[in-house]
Amino acid sequence: MAALALLLASCGQGAERGADSQGVEAGPDVSPTAEPTGPGVAAETSPALAASDVPPPLPPVASLRGEWRVAGVNEEPLSGSRGVAIHIGPDRIEFDNCQQIAWRYTLNGARIATERTPAVTIDMNPKPQPCAAKLPPQIEAMVAAIDMAQRVGRTEQNGVLISGPTRSQSVLLFRQ
Repeated sequence: MAALALLLASCGQGAERGADSQGVEAGPDVSPTAEPTGPGVAAETSPALAASDVPPPLPPVASLRGEWRVAGVNEEPLSGSRGVAIHIGPDRIEFDNCQQIAWRYTLNGARIATERTPAVTIDMNPKPQPCAAKLPPQIEAMVAAIDMAQRVGRTEQNGVLISGPTRSQSVLLFRQ
């Protein structure tokens, strides 16, 4: 076991102390910031990410179009007395907000790319200006997670998880 730990440490690859997915225990000299490798680890993953932070691969979704409710943000259930509804069209993600936050997106299998775009207010003239009101902390976290979105997949509960480079940036959606 010590030889394995030494080998991993000298290669600069490994996981935090403890057992990996195959039950192999890493030694104390293994760097917790080494680049993760193996199934389900994306090539664009930062060297500073531990393997346990990378979301597991989920089955891809054919389309995101529809009306969704936000069930969780950053692996925590959405709290508060009001829910958040998200509308996803063929190339846009929108939610009700006076800050006029919306995104254009492209979906390619399990990969998603998002880009901020002003909310559409076609029927209003003159166009309203974004408000200065702060978003609640969980909604700010939701916005940040969608800004950093890289992966999308179907959960075992039939929800859709949109996630960034780590588990700490995610939005869990369910159909309305």
